[in-house]
Amino acid sequence: MVERLIDSDELLMDTPFLRRIREKGREEGELMRQRQNILQALTLRLDPPDERLITALEQISDAVRLEALFTAAIQSAALDDFRAALDNGEPR
Repeated sequence: MVERLIDSDELLMDTPFLRRIREKGREEGELMRQRQNILQALTLRLDPPDERLITALEQISDAVRLEALFTAAIQSAALDDFRAALDNGEPR
């Protein structure tokens, strides 16, 4: 009986556990997309970001904070201006 439950795709595809995993995956994918947009904006407008900056962005898991940093990436006149916005921001 357990084997039939495991083999049953439709039963396993909509469990609360799998829904949570899918939702977490979507959220992490959105955060990754936001980080990539920030890095692309910085690279196109200013200079390629260094490893320290990339690592700092990877530590941020707040979508609102990442949106604010995307705006800062677009508005910053220099990479140091963006670094200041990153360093002076809300807690990660």
